[in-house]
Amino acid sequence: MPDSDVAAATVVFMHLARMHLDGLAGAVWVVQKVDEVVMKAGYAEGVRALPLGCLFDIVERWGADWERPGNRLAEVVRDACEEQIRNGSVAT
Repeated sequence: MPDSDVAAATVVFMHLARMHLDGLAGAVWVVQKVDEVVMKAGYAEGVRALPLGCLFDIVERWGADWERPGNRLAEVVRDACEEQIRNGSVAT
């Protein structure tokens, strides 16, 4: 079991990233789960600094347009997932 919030979040974020890249989870769902992880970690800076952690609160920051066709949310989430997988070693 990971012994820090960052390590635990990294494990979860790796799983979310893999699910998204494998087509098993949509961008909005991933962002919702990222928000949950960041909140449960007490908004820890180290968790928010992870590639997926940077997506925290993105829907609110982008406003109501996130559902509009052509919105870049899916692209931003995919890029963050790819970076999370590339940089995914679990830090303690």
